[in-house]
Amino acid sequence: CRVIGRNVEYVFINYIIEKIKEKKIIDIKAKYIKTQKNEHANYFFDRCLFNLIDGDDLVRNYTLSVNTYNPEKLDYIKVINED
Repeated sequence: CRVIGRNVEYVFINYIIEKIKEKKIIDIKAKYIKTQKNEHANYFFDRCLFNLIDGDDLVRNYTLSVNTYNPEKLDYIKVINED
């Protein structure tokens, strides 16, 4: 996707984690599965400070405590949610 690397991905994950906090969810899990088309997202969860549980060159499993998540401060991109 052309927006990856322009910080939109961080605003999106910040938004998702905020919604998860509102639901009183404490921990979330994430998985990266390497493919030819998603190599550019290889270290996204690492950069978002998710904790690596286990993994290898093809698959990595992560966890994150949403209460300790420190979002990137990017005030020039906003999510507008019109439920």
